[in-house]
Amino acid sequence: MTAWTDARVTDALDAEDARLDRLRDDAERGRTGIAMLRARRELDGVRERAAGTAEMIERAALRDDVATLAQAQIVIREQREQIRRLEATIETMRSASNIDAVTGCLDRAGFEKTLEREWNRAMRGRTEVGLLFVDVDKFKEVNDKFGHQAGDEALRAIAKALEGEAKRSGEAVARYGGDEFVIVVPHADLAGALGFAERVRGAVSKLRLRVGEESVGLTVSVGAASVMPSIKVKRDELVRRADSAVYRAKDAGRNRAIALGVEEGLDVFFAPEAPVQRTAVEKPEAARSTTRGR
Repeated sequence: MTAWTDARVTDALDAEDARLDRLRDDAERGRTGIAMLRARRELDGVRERAAGTAEMIERAALRDDVATLAQAQIVIREQREQIRRLEATIETMRSASNIDAVTGCLDRAGFEKTLEREWNRAMRGRTEVGLLFVDVDKFKEVNDKFGHQAGDEALRAIAKALEGEAKRSGEAVARYGGDEFVIVVPHADLAGALGFAERVRGAVSKLRLRVGEESVGLTVSVGAASVMPSIKVKRDELVRRADSAVYRAKDAGRNRAIALGVEEGLDVFFAPEAPVQRTAVEKPEAARSTTRGR
């Protein structure tokens, strides 16, 4: 028998099969049309050939067919090269599309472009733009206890839940960085943005992450804001308000949605009238803006 008949063959094929699964997911999330569909078809072809190679190795190992096993070694090398090339192709398309590699939603650059586009539309139409900051609660504990792979699975599950709520035209979910997401909500006033934030919070609170035999609950803190674009009011102000609101939500105990408006130069924070799983109803209060660590 040669080295290609031992467990390393199975491990190599299993690893490549998992990579193909991820690449196919990337293709489905890529949103780039014909080029990505072609990449997906090519990946399907590689998958079929990999399955055939595995069967060939199994039959050859039973016959102790050294020549066939040597041929399989060459085929595996070719498949690895195809996978490397397809990875590079999809990564290029994904980068051009501003797709986050872990979650499949928009990345930070994609968010900036989307917000700029919706901001300009709102300015022309004299409508409001809403923005949500979504921060995963105690995400470091998930990573530390279960590992980064489980952390990535949690981020993907949360991204999917957020995208499930962002259904209207122009609404876009992006990974802002680390364990934080943002959602652009066109045509939303402060009450609408806060309502959206509470729906997002509720959707994520229903998620359960399976890690081995354990089931892990996930929650998020959500900050909401809305402004009417103008020459005096810039995009940075919308981001500041949403970011300040999510700080307040985390300070208030996490797993909450809070909105921030500005009245007579003061930051005013609002919570939903019927918050879920709260020990006390948080009343609107006025306070000057402060910067706090999470």
